[in-house]
Amino acid sequence: MFRGANIERVVFFGFVLGLAICPFWLGSNRLGPWGVNATLFSTLLIAYECSLLASGKPHPFPIQSIKIPAICFALVVAWIVVQMTPYVPRSWTYPIWDISSDAINRDLRGSISVNPDLTMLALVRLMTAASVFWLALQFGRSFDRSAQTLDAISIIGACYAAYGVISLIVAPDLILWFPRSGYGTAANDVVTSTFINRNNFATYAGITLVTCIGVTMSLFRRRIEAVDGSILVRLAEGAITAAGKGGYFLVFIFFMASALILTGSRGGIFASVFGLVILALLTWTRSKSRLSLILCLLSAAIVLASLSSLGDLFFERLESIGADNVDRRAVYRLVIQSIQDSPWLGFGYGTFMDVFPLYRDASVGLHSFWDKAHNTPLEIIEGLGLPASALLFTSIGFLIWYCFDAIESTKRRSTPCLVAIAATAIVLLHGLVDFSLQIQAVTLTWCAILGTGVAQFTPRTERID
Repeated sequence: MFRGANIERVVFFGFVLGLAICPFWLGSNRLGPWGVNATLFSTLLIAYECSLLASGKPHPFPIQSIKIPAICFALVVAWIVVQMTPYVPRSWTYPIWDISSDAINRDLRGSISVNPDLTMLALVRLMTAASVFWLALQFGRSFDRSAQTLDAISIIGACYAAYGVISLIVAPDLILWFPRSGYGTAANDVVTSTFINRNNFATYAGITLVTCIGVTMSLFRRRIEAVDGSILVRLAEGAITAAGKGGYFLVFIFFMASALILTGSRGGIFASVFGLVILALLTWTRSKSRLSLILCLLSAAIVLASLSSLGDLFFERLESIGADNVDRRAVYRLVIQSIQDSPWLGFGYGTFMDVFPLYRDASVGLHSFWDKAHNTPLEIIEGLGLPASALLFTSIGFLIWYCFDAIESTKRRSTPCLVAIAATAIVLLHGLVDFSLQIQAVTLTWCAILGTGVAQFTPRTERID
């Protein structure tokens, strides 16, 4: 029992440490960090599962409770493996394999995937995200662990936000110790923190911001509601909380909101505001108390204060809406065309980089480089095909529904669910116009938040009325 508890603490520490490190290396958008993250989180997962087997303890959150999304996800993974394998009917393989065979006068065993190596890399990233989700799901079943996870994500996000703002002032021409001029997507007058692309950091800042706001509102609400007395007594308790831990989190919110706005990312800021509205509405409709409304308004006031003082860049970017979207619309059209050519089998998960040149035409700027579609759902459908994509989207949809259901069925543990829904709204909305979900630091952090939220779900058959 003692050893099992020690292993669990070590695994949880490694889990939080992994979430803290993954944004550092340029958002983990490189091959090296992919390998490190895959090794770290898979090792933590194996250690955790082995500790449960050795102690004979069941999973805190059994997989049977989410069997529908688990089955859907397992089928998607199986299909990705099929896409990579050469042992499929010849009629299923992409014609490029036959063309290559004729060109070199040698029979090549083709696959559904245009590039099995890219598909394998994408599968590794997908399984890394699944490992983070599973660990967060198990840890999140504990009230203390779920609170610690959200606290950690808030603090980590605040640190990267503070670094982004400070680095913009002190060393605007650097990302970490790399020259910013080497990365064409970054400008010297915007906050990108340790990320290359400001849009990607905007999504990361948005999901950590809603997490921090959810944690802060929960902290103030618990402290104030625990005090019996007049309004003045409760206000005094609120002031005491603000002078302690609550004050730190209010500062975190200001730094995150400031960094988010200084990215100048229209899509990232719009998506984040949308997530904040979702969080505020769900918080207020759940309790319908004046205290919740006041806390929502206080958080909104901090964000608006940041916007009014630091939002010049954002408003300048708003004036240019539509000026740089012509190429994206052309890319979307070409991706849809490619989906129509292989709607059932797909071209191989994660192979957009190799598929797009086959369809590119003069409608896309000659000097622009496209290794991502800037629309994650379209890119997933192109890679997986419609049936497998529908299974993946269904899996995510059920997980979100579980969070909604948990809000209604639990009173004390609703904050992780509220935060998970708001963060999911941000990443999914921004994913329609950008590729932040394909940046591992964003994906892993979101999976940790979503897993913590789903962990609060209890199937109706197991509930005690």
